Amino acid sequence: MRIYKLIVFGFLIFISCTQKLIKKPIEYVVFGEYSGECNRNCAIMYKYCFGDTSNTLLIDTSDSYFKNSGEILFNKVSCDSNKVNIVKRMTMSLPKRLLDTFIGSCKFGCPDCGDGGGIYLEFGQNGAVKKFYFDTQIEKLPDDLKNFVDSLKADILQISMH
Repeated sequence: MRIYKLIVFGFLIFISCTQKLIKKPIEYVVFGEYSGECNRNCAIMYKYCFGDTSNTLLIDTSDSYFKNSGEILFNKVSCDSNKVNIVKRMTMSLPKRLLDTFIGSCKFGCPDCGDGGGIYLEFGQNGAVKKFYFDTQIEKLPDDLKNFVDSLKADILQISMH
């Protein structure tokens, strides 16, 4: 009986360890900057679907983020491989804190307070949708997110300039 318990215990440890090693793939990513205090182009968003062999980046410049209760309607397409590579690189650097959370929506800092705007990030992972809202003032963010959000801001700027 004791050997049986040891075998079961060992098997359970093996299963729990291997499950931690399996990365849950990102199915899609949506990201961009938004500002509630502006006249137009207040929320420019981007979407990339992984597994999509067309290397297409969807773009929304219609402010649908505000107009449709957060449902973003993409109205433009970019097939620029440089932009797609930026998105892929950014997704590979997603912080563990964001990847591992079970919370569907979370704010960091005070996004869009005091006319500062905000940064939006959403991704689908293993059938779950995760949405994050970041303050644009990096110093107001938790230490483990500062570098990522700073890089995300730079990526958004780089994508918007091409």
